Amino acid sequence: MLGLEVSPADDDLHQTQVQVDQPIHEQNEGHVDEADHVSVPDQNNFIPQIETGEVNQHVNEAISKSAQTPPSKFQQQQLIQRLQAIEEDLEEVKVVIQQTSASLKMEVSAIMRNECNMLKEEIVNLFCQTMDKVEDRFSTRMVHNYRLVEY
Repeated sequence: MLGLEVSPADDDLHQTQVQVDQPIHEQNEGHVDEADHVSVPDQNNFIPQIETGEVNQHVNEAISKSAQTPPSKFQQQQLIQRLQAIEEDLEEVKVVIQQTSASLKMEVSAIMRNECNMLKEEIVNLFCQTMDKVEDRFSTRMVHNYRLVEY
């Protein structure tokens, strides 16, 4: 037994209620009950079990047969058409990659220019702040001499 109790519901829809008394894994510990095994009621839907070695043998036979018999002209034409379609797709991919690469190079270049300009501005601002601090700290004459030498 699986520990299930099935009873019809009170409504007119004839629904079935299922109540679990005990978890199945606790009930089945240590023994195997034949009622727990799944049976195949319809033999027409039965799928036979195939051993792994048997499957490998079938695969190997199919491979050897296909290697011995050359493809027909129709199969060759299909393969050629598929290869041509793949080549066309690859050409399209190549064009897209080239366009994307060029676009990315332009974007990177623009970003680099912007970053360089921002760094230049930051350097100039820091230099000006430093010079302002120097002016505050030392005499105006010393800073004036420094600026004359700088230019």
